[in-house]
Amino acid sequence: MFNGPAVVTLGRANSAADIRPCSSFHPGRKPDLTIAVSKWPSEAPKDAIVTLPYTISNVGTGWAYTGMKDGFWAGLYLDGEEWTRHDILPLGPGQSYTASFQWKAVCGIHTLQVEADLWDTLTELDEGNSTTPVHKVAVDCAQSLPDLVITPLRWPTTSGEGSLVSLDYRVTNRGNAMADGGYLNRFYVDGAPIPNVDGQSGSRDGGPLGPGESASHRFEWRAACGAHGITVKADALKNHVAEGDESINTATHPMVVSCRQKPDLVIELRSWPNAGTGGEEIRLSYLIRTGAAASTVGKFRVQLYVDGQPLPNEWPDYGSVLHYGIPDSGDASAGDLVWLATRGRRQLSAQADAEAQVEETNEGNNTSPSHSITVECEQ
Repeated sequence: MFNGPAVVTLGRANSAADIRPCSSFHPGRKPDLTIAVSKWPSEAPKDAIVTLPYTISNVGTGWAYTGMKDGFWAGLYLDGEEWTRHDILPLGPGQSYTASFQWKAVCGIHTLQVEADLWDTLTELDEGNSTTPVHKVAVDCAQSLPDLVITPLRWPTTSGEGSLVSLDYRVTNRGNAMADGGYLNRFYVDGAPIPNVDGQSGSRDGGPLGPGESASHRFEWRAACGAHGITVKADALKNHVAEGDESINTATHPMVVSCRQKPDLVIELRSWPNAGTGGEEIRLSYLIRTGAAASTVGKFRVQLYVDGQPLPNEWPDYGSVLHYGIPDSGDASAGDLVWLATRGRRQLSAQADAEAQVEETNEGNNTSPSHSITVECEQ
């Protein structure tokens, strides 16, 4: 069995131009080939190219050749079987030849041996010195694989609700093979992946990493109230990279996010009349307050109800008003609702945050007490 071309180094004494003419070959004299390997490995990693440099010397009195121009063969034995051979030009007395055999290491313990006169084609003075001793080499059976590891860099342990938290991390290939690019690094909070929305960055493609190489990146998260476990995982989907240890791809870290105090919207009626005239445009003023320690309130809608039914926001009525927030904690927001009065005894009320746009500590106190008004016919 052959495993590729020989790596051959010819000395000047063995070059084609230096071969002796026919008259130099003396049939009564015999060659004597010796062989020495300068470097025997005792172990090697799987798939490594094992190189065996050897030197053949003719210490006899005659030329080493098998015909007028043919030399002889040197061979490498692997586990007792011929693995490959080199065709060597004739060697005169005192001449030598240097070359190397190569073998791609396969898993297991193997024997190697090099022979100068393969198949015993030469008649030598000493037939016992043309072969090296058998040498053993152990090949590590572990597969060469990459191994991605996540290292947190400056991860905070606390934050405030709604803040944008930066999470720097480093991914390192601690394996002994290349990690091809195209794998996904992903950020999780309490096991749920964070999407790349609202200023957040929760996933990104990883680039190729050679053994020992690293790359640093950043994820960002809009912090949510409560205690959380935050996790960054390399090669998060479908194990794109086959690794030596798939269990060390993640780094998890605790974080406590302080919660903003929720507001509590309460509506107050301001000078609502007890009587009116049919067709009269009645302006109904109100004031909305929120807790003094509450966070800023965003936009919300205030709705007027007549006899329990929401008044539409169409001319001539203006039955709802959209507020664009209470700018500071503890402030109040005033406004007016307009109703074109209809005859009869009516029950009026107003509701803050009628569309439930604001998360509150108490959602049950947004509606004012009912207010009675008697509307008479127009005189």
